[in-house]
Amino acid sequence: MSYTFPEVPVFSDPPTLNSTECLVPGYVSLSAPTQVSLLTYGRMAYTEPTTVYTDAFEGDTISVAIAGGAYCDTTLFYFVDTLPAFNQDTIFNTKYVCTGTAVDSITFGQGFIAVIWEDGSTGTTYVFENPQQDQQISLNAVPPLGCPITYIFTIEIVDPSQSLSNQYFFCPAIDDITLRAPEGYSAYFWPDVQSSSIEISYPNPLANDSVSVYCTGQSSSGGCPLELIYILREYSLVQDDTVSSTVKICPYQETVELEAQSGFSAVYWPLTGENSLQITHMIQHDDLQVELNMTDENDCEYVKLFNLEFFPPPADTTIDIGQYCITSNQVDLFAPEVYYNYQWSVNGGLQNDTNSIFDYKNPTPHDEIQVAFIDSFNCLRIYNTDLDINMLPGTLVENPIPNVFSPIPADGLNDVLLFPFHDFEFYRLEILNRWGETIYTVEGNIGPIQWDGKNRSGKIVPGTYFYKISLSACNAPELDFHQGFVHLVGGNE
Repeated sequence: MSYTFPEVPVFSDPPTLNSTECLVPGYVSLSAPTQVSLLTYGRMAYTEPTTVYTDAFEGDTISVAIAGGAYCDTTLFYFVDTLPAFNQDTIFNTKYVCTGTAVDSITFGQGFIAVIWEDGSTGTTYVFENPQQDQQISLNAVPPLGCPITYIFTIEIVDPSQSLSNQYFFCPAIDDITLRAPEGYSAYFWPDVQSSSIEISYPNPLANDSVSVYCTGQSSSGGCPLELIYILREYSLVQDDTVSSTVKICPYQETVELEAQSGFSAVYWPLTGENSLQITHMIQHDDLQVELNMTDENDCEYVKLFNLEFFPPPADTTIDIGQYCITSNQVDLFAPEVYYNYQWSVNGGLQNDTNSIFDYKNPTPHDEIQVAFIDSFNCLRIYNTDLDINMLPGTLVENPIPNVFSPIPADGLNDVLLFPFHDFEFYRLEILNRWGETIYTVEGNIGPIQWDGKNRSGKIVPGTYFYKISLSACNAPELDFHQGFVHLVGGNE
């Protein structure tokens, strides 16, 4: 509905009239400043600043005369340019009429500033003759604020000697419901709750419960004495997952998309204040629950909780450290190898290696190692470790090997033949006699490498012996670092 203003008398600080457009043909709600003492809307005079003009048609000019107060006497005009299509709330009621009633009435209008019945009459009471079963009587009620509401009363002819039943539907999991008896009686009694009010609160309703009310004593506005029985029916759930839902999230995930189910007339997310079906929620790791309020087409309200749970971690959560390789000065680091998109970093610096095995060169003890990867749940995983390796100083070297030693007597001088090699991963020492027979062997990965002169039988036999030492590093081929003769002086044979 739109309005255009013809010219009006010009004076300083003229009053302003505000219009509230309701999408109802024939009704124009107007309000004027409260400082004035008299308003004339068309043919109607009012002393209140707000009223309803009930005869609006396209092309009408509505005159508003203002007198007294803080303004000079003047007249303003609203011109009704167009009236939109009818669009307003409709509420249905039942009017019970006794069998054989010739004249009855409906009283309605408390709390409304105007009531317009279907025949154009106004007032709070409407009298009708010869009521018929299923006959409908309509009215438009105009509230102080908002648009008019249409009420439709359907006539139901009843026999006062018989009870009447109605179905009353309520929402699931509701704590109590409100039941209201029909208007038009002077006395009511609800035996189930021992109340004589027209309206009661019925706690803990169950499907198929029956609640009775006795309506007696016809009032001046009509009404037929009757017993009305409300049969309670429970609306069915829209869906079976309206209470809670579990949403899996990743440990380093910052946001999660949450979506309401379809089939609801309204949704509301208290956490964000949004009314959209889908929201993007910033994950707070100390608050992993999000509430959703939903209303269905029956005005039933539901509260659903989204419980955010982290995906379980991988079974293998360690970084394995391989053998330190002296010759190449590197160590192999092993991440769980069933995942993808690996990213290694050392002491905060990203590395180029994107495999599950990282060949870390030039390591130093206690370097900070980190590996990030994507697991089977498509989650980012990050693991850290300190590089804990046993690194001996220097490189693989050969020092001069003595060519004589004397285990007996054991005086602490040259008692053993010491081979001064270090920084190896594996060694093998073999001692042979002058006939080429092996009399002693030893191997290992921890030094020192030495021979105390004993043969396989534990005897120390003086003579000349041949030795051969093989050493290796990081699974490389064996390296013969030295072989030669040594003289054993003294002995027990």
